Amino acid sequence: MKYLITENQYKLIFEKKDYFTGSKFGDEDGNEFSVETVYDFVKKNKKKYFKEKFPLKKIEHNLKWWNKIYDIKNSKHKERMMNADTSFPLLVVIEKNGNYSVADGLNRLYKAIKIEKRKTLPVYVVNKNDIEPISQNKKNVSKKLGKGEEEMSEYSRTLKNARKQGVGLRFPKTAIKYSPERFRPYNR
Repeated sequence: MKYLITENQYKLIFEKKDYFTGSKFGDEDGNEFSVETVYDFVKKNKKKYFKEKFPLKKIEHNLKWWNKIYDIKNSKHKERMMNADTSFPLLVVIEKNGNYSVADGLNRLYKAIKIEKRKTLPVYVVNKNDIEPISQNKKNVSKKLGKGEEEMSEYSRTLKNARKQGVGLRFPKTAIKYSPERFRPYNR
């Protein structure tokens, strides 16, 4: 049995480009965030962050960034925007000053407002303070944790916090045996 498909359908099925993987966004403090990591974080806390019908009026001011980056007359830009799946939630960060910034989904936002004339979209809305600990800028995270210029791994941060909490924490004996300096008693 043979199936006939159009060239556009072929491109959508077999040449689908992944614009999501490896995407990052930053802030005015020099923090850099992986879009994938932030999406994983908000999905784990879906009840807190997911808004199924978020009013686009609150974030449409972000279209000025789309207009700076893209040109609707450019066929590649237009194609990318038109292929955007508006059913996939946008990622919106509430800045420290209360402004809403679209961290991921400007093409979906543009398509929803300008093409589909929608008033709401599914959106993950996360406060910037909630995602700062998962910033990829280790220098800034280390400073916030009081370690000066040293880089601190996720494992080290966990142990530091565990030592601060003290009583009731248990670690495998093998971990303590092979790295006793990491599991020394915490004395305040």
